[in-house]
Amino acid sequence: MTDKHAASLSRTAYGGRAWARAKTFLIVAGALLVTAAVPAHSEYRLHAGDVIELSVAGAPQLGLRVPVQLDGTLTFPLVGTLEARRQTVSEIRDRIQTALASKVLRLHAADGQEFLRAVEREDIAVSVVEYRPVVVSGDVARPGEVTFRSDMTVRQALASAGGLLSSPTAPAYDVAGLRSDFVTAWLSLAAHNTRVWRLKSELGENEPFDRSAVPPLPIHEADLAAIQELEIAYRDANREDHRRQKEYLASSIAQADEHIDVLTQQRAVEEQGAAVDTAELERSSELLANGTVRHDRVADARRAVLLSSTRLLQTRAQLMQVRRLRQDLARELEKLDSGRTMALVQQLQEATIKLASERERLRSVEQKLQLAGGQVPLATVPNQPPEVIVYRYGGRDGPVTLRADYDRMLEPGDVLEVTMVSSIIKQVTQ
Repeated sequence: MTDKHAASLSRTAYGGRAWARAKTFLIVAGALLVTAAVPAHSEYRLHAGDVIELSVAGAPQLGLRVPVQLDGTLTFPLVGTLEARRQTVSEIRDRIQTALASKVLRLHAADGQEFLRAVEREDIAVSVVEYRPVVVSGDVARPGEVTFRSDMTVRQALASAGGLLSSPTAPAYDVAGLRSDFVTAWLSLAAHNTRVWRLKSELGENEPFDRSAVPPLPIHEADLAAIQELEIAYRDANREDHRRQKEYLASSIAQADEHIDVLTQQRAVEEQGAAVDTAELERSSELLANGTVRHDRVADARRAVLLSSTRLLQTRAQLMQVRRLRQDLARELEKLDSGRTMALVQQLQEATIKLASERERLRSVEQKLQLAGGQVPLATVPNQPPEVIVYRYGGRDGPVTLRADYDRMLEPGDVLEVTMVSSIIKQVTQ
C-alpha cells in the first residue's frame, strides 16, 4: 500500500469516526426512548419473542435485528451467542459493547472505498424494538394477541380486542356484525313504537307508554327514555303549532268582522249621500227646464251624483271582498282540526305498517344470531365492570396472578382473562 493510499484511508477512517461520534448521542437517545415503552418502575427483562436491534454509529451495514429464541439466547455476528432470558437491556448492551469494543473492522464508505474502523463502546447501541404481545381472552369481541404499546393499560388492551361482549360466554367466532344489526333493528323498532304512541296521544288517546311493547333493551334505559322524550317534545311542538294556527285564524276572522261592520256603516252613509245627490240632480234639472238655473249648476249636480255613486260601488265591492275572505278563513278554521286529524291518522297508519316491518326484521336478525351460535345483546347492569385477571410470567418470582382494573399498567407478555360479572341475557319473545 502506497503512502498516498494509506493517508487517504486514514482520513476516511478519521472522518468516519468523527461522524460516528456525532451520531452517538442520537442513537443512544433513541434507544432510551424505545426502552421506555415498558413501565418505568422496573427495568424490563427479556424473554423469548422480544426483538433486539443492534446498531453501530457510522456503520449501518452492521445494524441488524435479532429475536430472542425459544431457548432464551441471542446470536449476533462478531459477538456470538448470548444468554438473554431474564436479562435487562443494559446487561445485554454491556456484554455486546465488551465483545465489540476495540475491534478493528473493515468497512466500506458510501463511495465504495474500503477503510478500517475501530469500534468504541459509545458507538454501540442496543434496544428493544418489538415486545412480546399481550394476550386477551374471555368475554371480548376478538380474543387473541394484541400488540404491546408504550404505557399500555387494561382499558387499551380491551379496546384493541374489540371491546366487551354483552354475553357471559363469547361465541366461537365473530358475530359482531349480527349483533350490530340487532341493535340497529331494535332502535328502529323502539323509535316506531314511540312514534305510534305519540300519534295516538295526539289523536286523543291519553294512555301511558307501554314498555312491554318494546323487546328487552340492548341499550341502557336512559337511551330509550331519550327516544321517548324526543317524541314527546315533537308532540308538544306540534300541538303548540296547531294552537297558534287556530288563534291566528280566529283573530283574522274577528278582524274581518270588524272590517265588515265598518264597511257596512260606510255603505249606509254613502247610500244616503248618493240619494241626496240624486234628488239634488232631479231638482236642478226641473229648475233648468223652468229656466231658473244655469247649466253649470246641473253639471255640478251630475258630477256629485257620479262621485257618490262611484264611492258607493267601491265600498260595496270592498265589503263583498272582506265577506268572502271571512268565509274562507272560517272554512279554513273548520278544516284545520279535521285536516290535522286526517294527517295524524295517515301517519299512524304508515307508522303501524313500518312498526310491523321492523318487528319482523328484528325477529329475523335474532334468528340469524341463534343460528350463528350467538345470543341477543342486552344492556349490562350499570357500574359493573368486568372481572380482569392478569397472568404475568417470567418474573424473578415466577408466575404472578393479579386482579386488575381498567387503569392497570401492563407489561409485555401479560395474559388477560376477562369475565363479565353481571349481564342480562334473554331471548326476545315478542
